[in-house]
Amino acid sequence: MCAGGHSDVLGGAVSVRSKEVFERLYSARLLAGNPLGTMESFLLLRSLRTLSVRMRQHSGSAWIICQWLDKHDLVKKVYHPCLPHHPNHKESTQLKFPTACFSFETQVCCFVESASFFLNKTRITLLFCLL
Repeated sequence: MCAGGHSDVLGGAVSVRSKEVFERLYSARLLAGNPLGTMESFLLLRSLRTLSVRMRQHSGSAWIICQWLDKHDLVKKVYHPCLPHHPNHKESTQLKFPTACFSFETQVCCFVESASFFLNKTRITLLFCLL
């Protein structure tokens, strides 16, 4: 989940069914001393307060882009569950915020050529890496 929307906090949760596994993990956590600190908890809480707004915007923007790509002459196929031709379209109608992730195939057969064409035609291109 993308809870930290400001790239300034890292946290996580572990869920298990077995009480035995839970007790072993809990003991290891106590020994390692890895609970979130006060500042990290504050940062995570701040980010959680804007999570629904960010997810709504992510999914809305992705949907607009997918619809545009789906009609584009140089795009062979778009993969997004909200599109009617996607195999999971029916299930996607039950989601409050459909996924912001999508992919597409271009008519251009060479990957480097199509990627260069696409990036050169976008007005804002931001390359990043999440670690």
